[in-house]
Amino acid sequence: MGFGLSGATGAESARARQAPPDAARALEAAYGAARWAAWAEADPLGLVRLYDDPRDQEIAGFIAAGLAYGRVASILASVSSILSLMPQGPRAFLETFRADRDAAVFERCIHRFHTAESVVAMLETLRIALERHSSLEAMFLSGHSPGAPDIGPALCNFVDGLRSITVEAYGPDWANGLYGWRHALASPADGSACKRLNLFLRWMVRTGPPDLGAWRGIHPRRLVIPVDVHVARIARRLGLTARASPDWRMAMEITAALRSIDPEDPIRFDFVISHIGMEGEAWT
Repeated sequence: MGFGLSGATGAESARARQAPPDAARALEAAYGAARWAAWAEADPLGLVRLYDDPRDQEIAGFIAAGLAYGRVASILASVSSILSLMPQGPRAFLETFRADRDAAVFERCIHRFHTAESVVAMLETLRIALERHSSLEAMFLSGHSPGAPDIGPALCNFVDGLRSITVEAYGPDWANGLYGWRHALASPADGSACKRLNLFLRWMVRTGPPDLGAWRGIHPRRLVIPVDVHVARIARRLGLTARASPDWRMAMEITAALRSIDPEDPIRFDFVISHIGMEGEAWT
């Protein structure tokens, strides 16, 4: 699939930029030609869409986004394996889950850096968060300022809250033995691009295809694009960023450029960019 991009200059500063006109045309063309159904089947979001209740969607979404690294086939297998152990639905399962009693249920749930212990720690932390805040959305909104230009500060607060719960449950040295869970709790405060958490937020907040719109307390204009190597490569090619490393600054720079195309829903292009990138299709 080619979309008529002539190239982009690379000498612009790292501050907020406008998307080059040819990049805007290429993105709109790609969005219009998106293979939504086919791509959704090969995306972890497809597993989250199997649930109708937003209370299940946010938990399944957090799990799926948290494991969204590595080969797609491996991601889908790992997420399916975990969710299959929750036949009553993720929310109902967590309401009765106790790590000290039920850890053995997940002893075969391993995904790259995520050991079975990391999976159990994630579930125990989510259980406690739900007890205290009633939903992950309520927890996120408790640290969100409606006047903030983006979700960066709220995401920092959300991650801090989850880390604090994990410290309570597993002690101050929890990160030493739970690398997969620590890896999932990336924060803008650490400079991370927070790809997986921004992906989770995209799924929850956006109402346009292919996302769920399960959370209604945040406007899509405040979202930040989930940046991985595929998105970073195409964004540089399109002139949406001049940065070399996929970090929080790159995510903000790309988002600012996309906001110049669509101020109300800047990251609607993410699903298209990432899937074209994964399939290795050219932007020429």
